[in-house]
Amino acid sequence: MTLDELEKKVQLLEDIEEIKNLHREYIFYFANRQWGDLLDCFTEDATADIGNHGLRKGKKEIVELVYDVFDKLVKPTHGHFLDQPMISVEGNKARGVWLMYLFFVEPQVRRMQCLYECEYVKVEGKWKFSLVEFISPWPPTGPDVRTIQFSHY
Repeated sequence: MTLDELEKKVQLLEDIEEIKNLHREYIFYFANRQWGDLLDCFTEDATADIGNHGLRKGKKEIVELVYDVFDKLVKPTHGHFLDQPMISVEGNKARGVWLMYLFFVEPQVRRMQCLYECEYVKVEGKWKFSLVEFISPWPPTGPDVRTIQFSHY
């Protein structure tokens, strides 16, 4: 392996780890209702399609989603766990698919399995979300069953 190939490999691994950290921080901020920090995870022109809360385009609409919807829904009794990321990176763009498990203790104990499909861009050396799609329940059932086609760039 040449030095150039090794440098590219190291950069790829660093980018993947930074994306994993971004997503973990996003979930931490979400669970702890740190809305300002959570919103810093998005690009200005990001798109969010989270659950049944409607498609939001641009940071202004995502801010409205966070403060008008999530601020009322998220409780300290909710648990969030991310797992099994599949991430592909090409240059300053990336894609990721994650499984997520939600746990609730009120009004009764229950859990839900969900899926995140995301796109990321590196802005001024920092990875951010350009697209967040939250699919729940996962796997879907009924006539609208869809499968995820994960592809590398």
